[in-house]
Amino acid sequence: MIVTYDDFSNDPRYESFGTLDEGLVQVYLYDAIADCAPSVWRNPTTRIRAVKLLVAHRLTLASQAGEDAVLPGFASGQMTSLSTSQGSNSASFSPVTGIGSTGDELLMLTIYGQEFLRLRRSLPTVGFVV
Repeated sequence: MIVTYDDFSNDPRYESFGTLDEGLVQVYLYDAIADCAPSVWRNPTTRIRAVKLLVAHRLTLASQAGEDAVLPGFASGQMTSLSTSQGSNSASFSPVTGIGSTGDELLMLTIYGQEFLRLRRSLPTVGFVV
């Protein structure tokens, strides 16, 4: 496997995830490895970095404790939830749910997702004009 649990958990950039269950992190690793295909991420070092960033991003979103939780890893200035009430009426909004959001919009919610996007944009593009 390109990235193991030990590779991820021993990387000082992701030490805040060290308390999570190894099995849970492993599931996210499998998914991220599949999503970062070697045909796209041709440089192994860049691919490893992308996998770790994607895992950290997804774990940050998945570990959101509740509507009012602001967790380490959320991008500065990003709203995680908004709620208001008056009398017996209340309303709340949470963009983290992903309803109606594209993948790139969700990636913008965490510092890890933003770095993943920056790394992905640095990949060479191959194509042709018809």
